[in-house]
Amino acid sequence: MKIGKRTMGLLLLVCLLVGPVLVLSAGAQGESGTTAGGDDIIIVKAVLGEHASSPIDPDAPVYQEITRKTGIKLDIEAIPDSDFRTKRNLLLATNQVPDILEMGLAQAQDFADSGAIAPLMDLIDEYAPNAKALVESEPEVRKVILDGELWYMPVWDLRKKMNAPVPNIRRDLLEDNGLEMPDTFDDLYEVLKRLKEIYPSSMPWTTRGGTKNLLNRSAYPMGMGYNIHYNKDTNGGAWVYGTIRPEFKDILVFFNKLYTEKLLDPDFAINTADQWHQKLGSGKSFFYYDNMTFAVNYTLALRTDKPDATFWPVPVMENPKGQRNNFFYPRHHVQNGYAIGANSDYPERIMEMFNWMLSPEGYSITNWGIEGVHYTREEYLFSGAPEIMYSYDGDKGGYEVLPEIIAEYKNASDPQRAMRSTIGTGLLQFTICTDQKPIYYYDPPIVDDWYAQLNDDPGMLEFVREPVFTVDERELLKKYKTEVDIILLPALDRFIIGTLPLSDFDSIAQQAVDAGALEIEKIYNQAEARSK
Repeated sequence: MKIGKRTMGLLLLVCLLVGPVLVLSAGAQGESGTTAGGDDIIIVKAVLGEHASSPIDPDAPVYQEITRKTGIKLDIEAIPDSDFRTKRNLLLATNQVPDILEMGLAQAQDFADSGAIAPLMDLIDEYAPNAKALVESEPEVRKVILDGELWYMPVWDLRKKMNAPVPNIRRDLLEDNGLEMPDTFDDLYEVLKRLKEIYPSSMPWTTRGGTKNLLNRSAYPMGMGYNIHYNKDTNGGAWVYGTIRPEFKDILVFFNKLYTEKLLDPDFAINTADQWHQKLGSGKSFFYYDNMTFAVNYTLALRTDKPDATFWPVPVMENPKGQRNNFFYPRHHVQNGYAIGANSDYPERIMEMFNWMLSPEGYSITNWGIEGVHYTREEYLFSGAPEIMYSYDGDKGGYEVLPEIIAEYKNASDPQRAMRSTIGTGLLQFTICTDQKPIYYYDPPIVDDWYAQLNDDPGMLEFVREPVFTVDERELLKKYKTEVDIILLPALDRFIIGTLPLSDFDSIAQQAVDAGALEIEKIYNQAEARSK
């Protein structure tokens, strides 16, 4: 059933204009006090991933306000993103999930049937009318329901400018040295080679998150995506395990050439996010293929010494097949969210808190902070204009960060993330209904041109979500992916740095096929066919 704008508008009115939810004590034990309304305060353990640019402070104003409004004191264990996946999977695999665990669709597919996390549908039906409206009415949310059950509360984005992991380059250095903006990946190689000649101590292309992140961002635009991905140019559109395809060898040849000629950061496989930021913000590196918005911070940092320094998104480049392809980020973060541990003593209270976070009051606090202290507003957001769900409208609702708050963080290396980290607001903290407007406050005027270029580029493609799998399919995928990764992941590093000859690619690819790579393709395409 197609959901039109009017239906989506009604959803938002239900989701965000329902009054704040009364939080009941529900016979909770271990309380540490009471709220202003007399409800027992309970302590709830939450394990969250922590982005290096936005540390989580459990004593930030928003977390204190959550306690005051809902009676839940969050005992937050914030684990750096570099270690979080390993720790999360260990908690899931050993059935030690805390009251709340940040996770998403991938983990739900792997652990939904393990008994480690609680099914949420019955809790939503009884305790969360706002969440129920979202689940029942919005197609994006329904895509993360497995066998009729929801295993985590998905995150929803509002007032979001469409962004993407794209190539970004120092445009000022191109202009200084008479170089053209690259139009193909061959052009990119020549430009990076020339910049290395001019600036011999540089490492032109740097990345974060190791080989997986490098290839996950750039391989599909180069002609064949990394691991399992949706490829619109294969059989009219199909899921493809790209890493085993012959074309992928050409991509590895390209990166091996960059590495050998010192055009690729020699530490590409081990860079932390902080090291990556430092290299781009100090002028050591000139190019990256990742979230476009980080270029704001690098540009501002570089301009303290070079006033015309400017990172700029490279228009989608032509690959050797003559294609120009690059995916946007998803419109919403529904593939990520918050699970409730199966052994939690407080599932009802936690669901009531989630429901409050989807109310006007909860939305306002978790995205903007304390009214009159951090922000002002003229009215609650979404009293109308339902189309705002998919478009940016900076004035709707009259929400504005106070000028003194903006001024307080303007000199930070990453102002908007520093602001939200200190207050406790937004996507990288603990929200469900995420308003993206605050992230744009510190953007210089050129950023409007970046977004315009991105959205006008015919090579930019709508993100394609994974289909929903059956229980049996999920078990098979878990088995096959583990066995294939054991073969491919270490080999990819070695191919790029040259310790494994590229002549071994066909042999490694065949080992991955024997381990189940093509079976992964088959399962994905069967599930995709069912979804249609």
